[in-house]
Amino acid sequence: MREIKFRAWDTAQKKMLSNDDIYVFDGKPCHKHEYDHIGVCGDILMQYTGLKDKNGVEIYEGDVVESQNFSASEVLFEDGVFLALDTPLNQDWGGCPGNEWEVIGNIYERKP
Repeated sequence: MREIKFRAWDTAQKKMLSNDDIYVFDGKPCHKHEYDHIGVCGDILMQYTGLKDKNGVEIYEGDVVESQNFSASEVLFEDGVFLALDTPLNQDWGGCPGNEWEVIGNIYERKP
């Protein structure tokens, strides 16, 4: 069974919030310790895929992953499936075990 958890990108503070740092209120992720700012912080929610990369890093929507066979690709959730897009090829997770992928950043904080 896949573990259900999320993280959020706080657009105001330009930082990633972990599952432990957020709660969802009215469909919007917010800091657990900033109840006065409900709906203001962490406004982009990303879901955990249930997979880890070859280094044991959890893979979330919005991550940028690559493998030996695929160049850098954003992780998306479409039609009930997590996808790593690689132009011009779409490859679903069923065809590529998570341990072949490596998280190299995310669409908000890209590692050099």
